[in-house]
Amino acid sequence: MHVSLEPFLKSLISKAPKVKRSVVHERVIPARPAIYQDVPKGLFQPRLQEHIDAIGFSFYSHQATAIEKILGGKNVIIATSAASGKSTCFLFPAVDALLRSGGIATTLLVFPLKALAQDQYTKIKALLASVGLPEALVGVYDADATIDEKRHIRADCKIIVTNPYGLHQYLGNLRLWKDFFEHLTYIVFDEVHVYNGVFGSNIAFVMRRLQRIALAFKRIPQWIFCSATIGNPVELATSLTGLPFELVDNDGSGSAPKRIWFWDPMYIDALDQRLSYHQDTRELFKTFAGKSFQTLVFTQSRKMAELQAKWARDEFAGTPLASRVMSYRAGYPARERRMLEKKLRSKELVGIAATSALELGIDIGSLDIVIISGFPGSITSFWQQAGRCGRSANDSLVVFCASADALDQYYMQNPDYFFAKRHEDAVIDLGNPYIVKGQIACAVKEISLHEEDASYFGPRATEILAQLVEEKVIHKIGERYFYSRNDFPAEKTSLNSIPAENYKVFEQVGGKKRYLTSETESRVFSTLHDGAIFLYMAETYRVEKLDLHEREVVLKREDVDYYTEALYTTTIQPITVGGDSFSAIKAPGDIKPATVFSRRGGLEPLEVCYGDVRVEHEYTKYVVKKIATDEAKEFHPLTLPKTVFNTKSVWFNIPLDVQTALDVMDNKKALGGGIHAVEHGAISLFPKNVLCSRWDVGGVSIDMDPLYRKPMIYIYDAFPGGIGLAEKAKNNVISLLTDTLSLIEKCTCKADTGCPSCVQSPKCGNGNQPMSKKAAIKALSMILENIMA
Repeated sequence: MHVSLEPFLKSLISKAPKVKRSVVHERVIPARPAIYQDVPKGLFQPRLQEHIDAIGFSFYSHQATAIEKILGGKNVIIATSAASGKSTCFLFPAVDALLRSGGIATTLLVFPLKALAQDQYTKIKALLASVGLPEALVGVYDADATIDEKRHIRADCKIIVTNPYGLHQYLGNLRLWKDFFEHLTYIVFDEVHVYNGVFGSNIAFVMRRLQRIALAFKRIPQWIFCSATIGNPVELATSLTGLPFELVDNDGSGSAPKRIWFWDPMYIDALDQRLSYHQDTRELFKTFAGKSFQTLVFTQSRKMAELQAKWARDEFAGTPLASRVMSYRAGYPARERRMLEKKLRSKELVGIAATSALELGIDIGSLDIVIISGFPGSITSFWQQAGRCGRSANDSLVVFCASADALDQYYMQNPDYFFAKRHEDAVIDLGNPYIVKGQIACAVKEISLHEEDASYFGPRATEILAQLVEEKVIHKIGERYFYSRNDFPAEKTSLNSIPAENYKVFEQVGGKKRYLTSETESRVFSTLHDGAIFLYMAETYRVEKLDLHEREVVLKREDVDYYTEALYTTTIQPITVGGDSFSAIKAPGDIKPATVFSRRGGLEPLEVCYGDVRVEHEYTKYVVKKIATDEAKEFHPLTLPKTVFNTKSVWFNIPLDVQTALDVMDNKKALGGGIHAVEHGAISLFPKNVLCSRWDVGGVSIDMDPLYRKPMIYIYDAFPGGIGLAEKAKNNVISLLTDTLSLIEKCTCKADTGCPSCVQSPKCGNGNQPMSKKAAIKALSMILENIMA
């Protein structure tokens, strides 16, 4: 029988010692009253205004502000909280334009997930019908649509809903889109905070391709962006498009009070380790769902979403609750996902375990409890996930169940910082030559490129156009570039990865090979090596064969309760890059530091450099880990060719006085162990200020750098060409080191070698050896206490 949430939580804390001990911080986010604002009369077309008046619709302040700016001809980015009604900001202007134009104005709506597209499609149909327009004026144009449906949508629909992956492909057949683009009025991209890193950098060029196409049809459409709250919304919008934007962030939506628990799994002194957060998540899920509180668990992987749902169903076996718990993830058929969303809205489901696929703006009603199992990678994502509950007047609870990861533990130790922290900046890079090359090829295929239009494609466009001409991908006639081949470059240009030589991945079924996917060489070596367990579409496969010569991988389906991770060693070298060539830097004086921090008493300064580096990975072994606990079961050797790529890095020296102090410590490996610990700690906290994963950056600590002849620490973008992450860090090294010192000092583990909550990394190719927390604390303390303001 369902009970009230607030009394239940108080009883749980008072009667369950584990709960009381594990809830290390509790915070109540107070209720926020809604703020309404009128839209001036006469702003909307009369039929739309009649509909608004008839239903008594009241605009939140941000909705009214956004609509006034949009109808005033401005490009806008709306950055407000989850479930704040951002879709109203673009749906009303789109329908208004249709009514004013006599039914010819067109709008392109781009959503990052198919589920979002379907959700908005239903809303748009209802709005069109309400103002007397045919519902058939809107269509969803994606891979699920048949050829006949696509033909109808292109010919008859004035509002087309799609996703960025489809859009990237469809622009290659412009002749099919003439009628639509000739009347293009609005381009809408929803959830633009997801467009960061490699994905965002590619999408920026897709948007620029769209601009060129619109201009070719003599259209200058307005752009409308919607986003979760991020640190740099206007900067992101401008970087994506190269256009001016106005910000709307006066969030007027209301919300009920929300209780937040920071849950830290208990630390077991005898084991000198923390209990698995997967197990604590399981117990919390069963406890809440068992009392019929509608609970959503966000997990970090598809596999864990399946496991959490299975564990709960097993617990409820033989009861009506067993059929009311499900999992939700990308990879399910569209019909099944729609069914799950409908059951969530109707409260038919009491528990659901999901990946971040449910984080974005799908309308699933208001839940009682959200469990965030492991930090989702950014403050932005955390509040998006937390926003899934508390949307009604009822009490709600968010449980942040921390993993042993260093960033999770940093927030457990610093909850006040967490709640005061500004949202991270989204980062894209328009200068990555690998991304630019593929996107320019796509653009030239769509419409020949005048040399003056190279500015659309970033600072390296002219150089890369010359490379494409030399490779005979494109050719130049007069002042224009034309595509030289009969293929479609968009099919070979991934939006989610840096272009590289691909391996084909097959499943062995009954003596025949069935194609599954393609992967880059670096991903093959890290996840598809001999002996690896590969996760694809939430199913586990064992690698049967890796053929380096034929560049293919053969898999076999197999259910296992473990996964594998490849480990590698890294060497790094600063370089200078010119076009396609590069050369090693021979002398430290050839590199001018980005920042020099003077230190008291004339001590050697801390010099922070930023630039190009060449990174070499040598895969040495892989580890087998239990899925449920992340516990390492066994290690196996690996023999693979080295992988090499050029990227961007920030690096800094360990001053001489610090080196000397570490050299005289009792521990003979204090220098190597100390700077190794600093490197790991800094990388784990890197996502505090930049919207990225810790796996998006790599690091190397060197006792005696061959170039500088002194100890150095490098932190680099883990993508060929770089994507702007290290560049963001070059001005924040002191704050990063300060946070790292705090993290290491506060960690409760007793061993000097540390633990995953402070300085140990699950992907360290050296097996986290040598490692010294004590030496790291000494090194950081000496550096930071002597830095001159």
